[in-house]
Amino acid sequence: MPRNSFALCRYSAPTEPRTFLSEEELWIFQTSRLKSAKHEYHRDLFLFSCFTEICYKDMRYLTCEQIIPDTKGHLRIHGNRCKTGGEYTIKFLPAALRLLEKYRGTAPSLFAFDMPGLSSINCSLRRITKQCGIPRHITFHCARHTFATTLCLSQGIPLSTVSKMLGHKQITTTQIYAQTTPIMIEDAIDRVESRLGGKFAA
Repeated sequence: MPRNSFALCRYSAPTEPRTFLSEEELWIFQTSRLKSAKHEYHRDLFLFSCFTEICYKDMRYLTCEQIIPDTKGHLRIHGNRCKTGGEYTIKFLPAALRLLEKYRGTAPSLFAFDMPGLSSINCSLRRITKQCGIPRHITFHCARHTFATTLCLSQGIPLSTVSKMLGHKQITTTQIYAQTTPIMIEDAIDRVESRLGGKFAA
């Protein structure tokens, strides 16, 4: 063949939709009574990640020394991400603070939590979601997607702000984490309609 027939061809791998819990599913996941103490602990670790957006590896090496009060007395997590080395600061939501107090002093050494293996947590999460009637495959990493989409974008937090909160260097990475849902689009249209009123009505 005189030339490469595929020289101008480009392949783009299909993008799998990112899984996250909706607000209703997060509430069911949080309040369901579980029979196993192990499953309850693994669920609480997942929920802590949902309410703080901290990833598994950063959470595994989270020490009590990283949890410090700010100038207003509010507790924050301050550290550097294991993956990128970038500095981050997280202010505690009340739900995350309750989980921190619940397990304070139960972890060995100076760590905030006694983190089991990731595969063990993911196995528990599969069983918990099945018990809760959530028909999707949930892993620990879905907590960060839940934080970005359900707790931030759905509440009107700008994407650029969410990107900073997640510690992303590029906003395109945040666009993978945070998804625009039909409810968010409907709410946006309602806000536009409310602000415009009948200004452009014929």
